[in-house]
Amino acid sequence: MSNVYGSRSRENFALYLVAGVPLTLFVMCLLLRRQRKEAQRRFFAWVYAKYYADHNAAILAPLKRELFADMNQIVSADPVLRARGAIRIVEIGVGTGTNLAYYPPGSKVISVEPNPYFENIFRENRCAFPNVEIERFVLGKAEDMSSIPSDSVDCVVSTLVLCSVEHMGFAIREVKRILVRGGSFYYVEHIGYKEGSWSYRLQQLVQPLWSLLSDGCQLTRDVPSYVEFIGFREMFEKVHYPPEMPFVVRPTLVGKAIK
Repeated sequence: MSNVYGSRSRENFALYLVAGVPLTLFVMCLLLRRQRKEAQRRFFAWVYAKYYADHNAAILAPLKRELFADMNQIVSADPVLRARGAIRIVEIGVGTGTNLAYYPPGSKVISVEPNPYFENIFRENRCAFPNVEIERFVLGKAEDMSSIPSDSVDCVVSTLVLCSVEHMGFAIREVKRILVRGGSFYYVEHIGYKEGSWSYRLQQLVQPLWSLLSDGCQLTRDVPSYVEFIGFREMFEKVHYPPEMPFVVRPTLVGKAIK
């Protein structure tokens, strides 16, 4: 009888080695990967808010002022907002909220942010911008803004965000969906140097480490091609090279696309 039990024990142990150990290791890897991702997000939000948000805001301020200037001329498609002379704006990747300073007085802003560790920072900073009303804060990705109705937003803003979305085509398609006809998509994004150049190769070389330290940021994304592919009625774009920006993120695309 003991030999039977011993045989079964050995069989069970062998089964555990064959199936249980790999499954356990797989689950552990998933948990560790999730914890690492959360740690990366927390680290990026803290470092960006403490050391880079104000620096980037100062460098990009002239470009943003010029780009956002015509927001004051937008007439809202919402009759209630139109009567008040206000507009509705969705900002994807709102981060610390530095763009709020550029929005027309009375604007209703829906803030979309995928990194949960930016939420408290944003809520603390929003008090500094009484010129706008935060309609709601959406913790989620730009690729899925299903909580925002189609054809309901006068303009969408994205600054230094499209580099880190997982699926840029889906994100831009969502931008187009929520915009009213004639609505504007404003974007300021760093892009790749000319493909094949030594500058482009340098971006590719530092990409793995850069992505690890900056919440998945990609250095060589071709934003213009994606915006054009999604099919906006008009596009206005210009590439700038602010000397104060780090070399690998210096090519800065400033654009506006009209649905």
